[in-house]
Amino acid sequence: MVDRERSVFRRRLTGNAALSPQGGRSQNPSRTRQAVRGIKEMFRKDGLLK
Repeated sequence: MVDRERSVFRRRLTGNAALSPQGGRSQNPSRTRQAVRGIKEMFRKDGLLK
């Protein structure tokens, strides 16, 4: 069950990532902040963050 949860988490997390296809570097600070906001929102919905 833990592996499945990790897999789901990884998919949800990477869906919010602000990565470029060239080397996986952040495209710009604005996109990075947007991704972090999305991750925080995901944690709040899951009850892991207040």
